[in-house]
Amino acid sequence: MGELDGYFRLLGLRSDASWGQVSDAWRTLSKINHPDTQEIGSAAQKEAEELQKQLNLAYEGLKSYFNDGSARAALASCKNVNDLFSASVNVHAQEPYGRNSAFSAAYMDTEYQRATALADSASPNYDLLKAISILKSIAKLGHSNAQFRLGHIYFDGIVKDLSQAAYWWQRAAESGNINAQFNLALLYERGIGLTKDQSKAILWFERAARSGDVESASIVNKNRGRAGFLKKSNYWFRGI
Repeated sequence: MGELDGYFRLLGLRSDASWGQVSDAWRTLSKINHPDTQEIGSAAQKEAEELQKQLNLAYEGLKSYFNDGSARAALASCKNVNDLFSASVNVHAQEPYGRNSAFSAAYMDTEYQRATALADSASPNYDLLKAISILKSIAKLGHSNAQFRLGHIYFDGIVKDLSQAAYWWQRAAESGNINAQFNLALLYERGIGLTKDQSKAILWFERAARSGDVESASIVNKNRGRAGFLKKSNYWFRGI
């Protein structure tokens, strides 16, 4: 348990913290200390990169801990479990942390596919509100595709809310979703759903480029050093 205690301490948590608290703490610390917030190539960026590695190690270590049977008791400390899961996911809340657990990646992928089918307007079982409920339940647990899909639903779907679109694309971008990073950069560049911020637009395009996105790399290279970043851009938001 010593190594796990170290992981909890690194995230600023007690050893009886819930998975929801772990996820929130990791996301907050990663946002505050992310290398992309530092000058490229600086000593501060190198320090931030090392810290981010430690944060990611703690996150993955605790993720494995919560996914096995030894963490079953930790579920009891999550007082707001009904806020975290949809009714269908909550059925498994008392099961061991295995294949059918709400924390299982396989289970969340299955729920994501179910939500996608429900969100299809051509489907006879179309139920957008139910799809959103399911997507939110797994998006809160860090499922990046669910976060990305929610962003689209709020951006150009029937349930339009640009601030919510920005919120979920931000979450997906922080989870490493390249398409979300690209879309978030455009939101910042154009001031859609959040305050216009050219520096943050550049930051997210650069982050997507470093992750291997060719289009983002091209945008960064073409606009490097220009006062009006993407001043006459023809780029548009990416779809599902």
